[in-house]
Amino acid sequence: MATTKSMPEFEFCEGCLWITDALATMWLRAWPNPEANEKNHQGEWRPFRPEFRLVQPESPAELTAHDYDHRRLACDSTDGLDAPTAASKQAAYASLRKSLLPSHAALLEPFTGYQWNMLPLLHERPLFSDLLQANPVLAWCVANNDLFRKLSARSPAFQARWHLHKKQRELLDWLGFPGGEPAVKLFKKFTPALASPRPLHLLQAALADGAQSIRQLAHVPRINWGALYLATDPRLRDHVTPGLLTEVAAQPTEETESQLAGMMMDALNVQKQIDPWSPCQSLPSIAALVRFHDRIVFEFNNRPPGFVTPSAPYPPPPLRGNSSVVPVTTAADLRKEGREQGNCVAIFEAAVQAGHRYFYRVLKPERATLCIMPGNSGDWHISELRKKGNKAVKPVTWLHAYKWLQWAKADNERPTQC
Repeated sequence: MATTKSMPEFEFCEGCLWITDALATMWLRAWPNPEANEKNHQGEWRPFRPEFRLVQPESPAELTAHDYDHRRLACDSTDGLDAPTAASKQAAYASLRKSLLPSHAALLEPFTGYQWNMLPLLHERPLFSDLLQANPVLAWCVANNDLFRKLSARSPAFQARWHLHKKQRELLDWLGFPGGEPAVKLFKKFTPALASPRPLHLLQAALADGAQSIRQLAHVPRINWGALYLATDPRLRDHVTPGLLTEVAAQPTEETESQLAGMMMDALNVQKQIDPWSPCQSLPSIAALVRFHDRIVFEFNNRPPGFVTPSAPYPPPPLRGNSSVVPVTTAADLRKEGREQGNCVAIFEAAVQAGHRYFYRVLKPERATLCIMPGNSGDWHISELRKKGNKAVKPVTWLHAYKWLQWAKADNERPTQC
């Protein structure tokens, strides 16, 4: 008989948020003495540090694609939940927020994850509140210092207590971000959405290497994810200019993910396949980047037949399609998808054959190309979903693809008939 996963349950009771789902049971008390415990599959309660978002703005921005799986239990995600469960979740998280001091909730809400480690510091150390107001992303790094110091600490907040008296440049040095006062000024320009391990690890490496593009960021008035990604990724930073960084930093769509960095990466990968010896090209503006991408992708997708290497058969789709999400099962169809959609999916033929990704044609609510990839556990997740020309899809299309993914995973888990 087929089995289905039950909906998670959310409740706020006696000052604690209780969350129960198919994977775990947990309770969290945010104030006055922050504590979080999780019951494992053996029935044992153990302390844990939630990475998902606990406090959100009253008018939160819409989630992006990468939020759905990563923040399954986060307060700002109700996708995949039925109406009663969504309502109970919203009410429970609203009660959790009310248990905090309003001033502290306001300081936490801009951050999209890893808020937990800031709670004990706000409770115990007034100096941390001052730092959080003066340099928000630096304060977030201090609270989550184990992400940057290669330290397996049971309580990063405990480690941070002994360093809050230091100057900001000293805190950055302790965290492994060299650069002195220029680095402090750089951090003050960061939007709170940059408080995430991936972009800050890129920054850490770039500062250690003394990358020229980091110095270019000194002239950008505010720095979002897109600008930081372009300036720090070693595969991209030699192609950026101050003008491009300034334009990207002003784009609202580049706050939590970078479509433009992905576009540049794809174009450079395609260019290497067409001409491995092509010279390094500087891109002075977003318009120049788009033209470069479109030209390279067009050349690649319209190669003469003699330049297309025959490929081995594709493996069967890892997840079953349906009438609106159709698997691309041959190399010829993948090349056709690239031509129709103006993207470079055809360069990933070897990755598909190796089982590292798989592509689907999305037919509604709008035409798009979907890429899924397996995580470390082998569980498939959405990697990219783009319209023609790599343009962003509507939120309803993301939700449609996400619901298909959950349905397809559940379908794979159903036992076969004996």
